[in-house]
Amino acid sequence: MDPISIFISSYMDIVSNNVTAQMTDIQGIELQAVAVEHNNVVIPYSYQLWRIKPESVCNNLKLKTIAYSKCTIEAKSLFNETCAYLQSNPEQHWKYRKLKNMYCNAAISFEPKIASIEWSDKPSPLQASRSKCNLSILEFMEKSSQANLHSRNESCNAYKALKGK
Repeated sequence: MDPISIFISSYMDIVSNNVTAQMTDIQGIELQAVAVEHNNVVIPYSYQLWRIKPESVCNNLKLKTIAYSKCTIEAKSLFNETCAYLQSNPEQHWKYRKLKNMYCNAAISFEPKIASIEWSDKPSPLQASRSKCNLSILEFMEKSSQANLHSRNESCNAYKALKGK
């Protein structure tokens, strides 16, 4: 192959690849994976056709409930803040419109998964009564005395009365 043919062939490959890449970018056909740090939390998500895939948001943390919850809450914040920023700073580039629509749609439609685990300060009267009933049943099973029978009946009747309210 002569040098001119190689040059023309290389040039055609470059031009066709650039055109294809630009068309793919404009249409958003390819699945894109992104990880953005927001408020010291890395938020991974994917988008395709200029829409964020909700099931992909923080997907790597699904087995860690508290971390997953925090990540999805921060993701909602990221989508809201990005939408607000893009709305207040308009640009003329085609990509601006696509990004603004993508983040604003996510800000509206994405629902974070909220989970928290907290210690209860004081059990409710119903919970306390149930615990007392269970304990007296256990004591009666361990030692079947008249006193334990009376204690079991008394505490369990009190629990049933509270439960029936």
